[in-house]
Amino acid sequence: MGRRIAWWLGAWLIAASAHAQVGFSPQYYDLPLDEAQKTHAFRLFNFSKEDKVVRASVVNWDFDAHGEIRLLPTTDTSLDQWVVVNPVEFTIPAGQTQAVRFSVRPAVDLPPGEHRAMLIFDEVPQPQPAADPNASGRQTALRARFQFRSAIYCQVGKPVRTADLARAEADAKGLHLRLAATGTANTRFDGQYQVWHRERFPGLDHVTLLGNLADPKHVLPDGVVAAGGLPGQPVLPGGSRDYEVTFEKPLAPGAYVIALLGNLGDEKLSRQIALAVPAR
Repeated sequence: MGRRIAWWLGAWLIAASAHAQVGFSPQYYDLPLDEAQKTHAFRLFNFSKEDKVVRASVVNWDFDAHGEIRLLPTTDTSLDQWVVVNPVEFTIPAGQTQAVRFSVRPAVDLPPGEHRAMLIFDEVPQPQPAADPNASGRQTALRARFQFRSAIYCQVGKPVRTADLARAEADAKGLHLRLAATGTANTRFDGQYQVWHRERFPGLDHVTLLGNLADPKHVLPDGVVAAGGLPGQPVLPGGSRDYEVTFEKPLAPGAYVIALLGNLGDEKLSRQIALAVPAR
């Protein structure tokens, strides 16, 4: 199908008096132009006990120097002006879902490379019932509103997803990584790290991905003292991004080897980091 989609039900709203109110999936779409011109959909989930009114909008965006989303003005070539969304304002009844469809319909030829837009879902505040004047004491209502942001990537031409792991360092508390994108499309980690006692490390050629890390009760192989997933936030073409990965608990003094495994964009990820944690 030529698409890369991360299915995710998240961005949960945690309010003072409620949990897991709303969610959406997928997290993003990454499509070649011919696929993007077809109709696709995001789905919003309302798990609350009240109806939610939502407004959708499309904006231009990139990342700033700190890896945070930066909303940008529309330009003559930005993708946001060619994204058609339906519906743009709607009500999700309590306990139900709503599909929001979109397609990319450029009126001009888009140049080769990656084009991006951000689809934003904002809750529209509704009038609240007036406080009961006969109620004793003060009544204060704290109401949180949600906003979801989901990226739409459109690839013109064959995407090249490559990046240099420009920094790969570690200390007792975690990893410090930096990616510098070298391709034409967003690139991200898809893998994990494993922290081995140095004397038990069998070498990169003999280390494989662990398949049970999502299980809270997972058991690590002998010689592995910590493991976890690598961050999935992308680095955009021509840019760089720093990643901080914190271990569940600091490493005890000793000698370790940290293996980075999986994929980095189109390429295999296989890297090791030597680490000596001094006595405190």
